Amino acid sequence: MKKKWIALFFAIAILFAFAAVTSSAERYDDVKAGDRFYDAVNFVAGRGLIDGSGGNFNPDANADRAAVVTAFYRLAGSPSVNYEPVFTDVPAGQWYSAAAVWANETGVFTGNVDGRFGPNDGITRQQFAAMMFRYADIKFPQVSDLNGFTDKGDISDWAETAMKWSVARGLITGATGTTLEPNGNLTRAQCAAIIQRFVNLKEDPGIIWVLNPKPTKLPIETPGLAPRVKGGWAGKTIVAMSNYNAHFSNAFGAEIESQIKATLSAGETVRLIFIGDLTVIRFQNINPSQAPGKNWEYMGYETFLAEVEAGKIKPDAMIVGGGF
Repeated sequence: MKKKWIALFFAIAILFAFAAVTSSAERYDDVKAGDRFYDAVNFVAGRGLIDGSGGNFNPDANADRAAVVTAFYRLAGSPSVNYEPVFTDVPAGQWYSAAAVWANETGVFTGNVDGRFGPNDGITRQQFAAMMFRYADIKFPQVSDLNGFTDKGDISDWAETAMKWSVARGLITGATGTTLEPNGNLTRAQCAAIIQRFVNLKEDPGIIWVLNPKPTKLPIETPGLAPRVKGGWAGKTIVAMSNYNAHFSNAFGAEIESQIKATLSAGETVRLIFIGDLTVIRFQNINPSQAPGKNWEYMGYETFLAEVEAGKIKPDAMIVGGGF
């Protein structure tokens, strides 16, 4: 059953296109239209994630930890932090001080074993992958086996899952066709490109990252679902997955309908496909004014996958609930 769940998860996940967000910011003398990094630099500059200096972005210079950690801190909304000397080389009042303290508190980046942050040190590909992975806080990552990369053995144990996830999600690509160079430093342009992919992935309205770890809970009870459905998912098709280990019943279907209706305004409609550990259930056009009842039908796994492959089912969003 576990293999079937994973196959279904991947089959659905590939249907989602990650919407690119671009910026019109053009502020650096060393970034010109037509440069391979032009869009990525404009993206991070327009969002204020990475700054340049002296009118230049310095795209080919190595990225340093201070700039990268600050980019994640700003991506998180620059939350307020109380300065503490958690690193021996990060005094109060530096432009990266709050970001460094935040990164340590959240576990995104905890510095060196000697207690240093290393603000001017470079950032390696595997360090960057680990920071993205920790920031995203993914419970059930899609991963790659990294076959085809001859240096995958150079990946540190602490970064292995993060690198496999980053490659699987297309965030980090090979340095060459056959190497990852996990210990190689990233340039500022490369960091900009990876951040652009990461932000587009995080802002994809079709993926919920915070999963409900309790398999006996309905997937639509995941905290934060209601505001994302209301005004955001109206008129769309949602696929919900859970290893809810019980036979589907009218009462269970009615409870799902009730919870979804509570998130909708008058006139809004949501289509839901629920994938359990025993079967697939399709709800059609759930809306607040719909009379309660058996507004669903059974589908087999094979039928579901066939309709997905034929384009008859085109999910706009996916919810994952429970461990599988």
